[in-house]
Amino acid sequence: MSFDIHVQWFDGGLKGRIPVDQVMNAFGDAAVESEPGLARLEYGESLVSELMYSPAGAAVAQVCGVTINRPCRAQALWEAIYELLALGNAVFFFPGSALYARSEECWQHVPVDMVEAFASLEIVSSAEALVSVLEAS
Repeated sequence: MSFDIHVQWFDGGLKGRIPVDQVMNAFGDAAVESEPGLARLEYGESLVSELMYSPAGAAVAQVCGVTINRPCRAQALWEAIYELLALGNAVFFFPGSALYARSEECWQHVPVDMVEAFASLEIVSSAEALVSVLEAS
């Protein structure tokens, strides 16, 4: 796939923060950091994606969101993304999609303007469900 997918965290309508270490741990040995804010996600030959993140303000060891460029079809990647959705109030989205989360409690933390900008808010129950919403688009 040759586009970007995103995971963002929120808290009370504002950007949320999560430790960079938790993000990197979700990807395990597949994450090879090439420089701060950029890592290759290597799941085998021709199963490579790029992970990008920026520090959340002055909190250098924390991020408020990540972007995955060219998400590959490796099941482990999608399991890691699904794991990220369990860390705080996280939403998953991509161009032209709805917002996806693991629990309804997340919605109260997403900024109102973001809720209004997306077609719908939907719950996903597995990594396979994330893949399904991408394939259906």
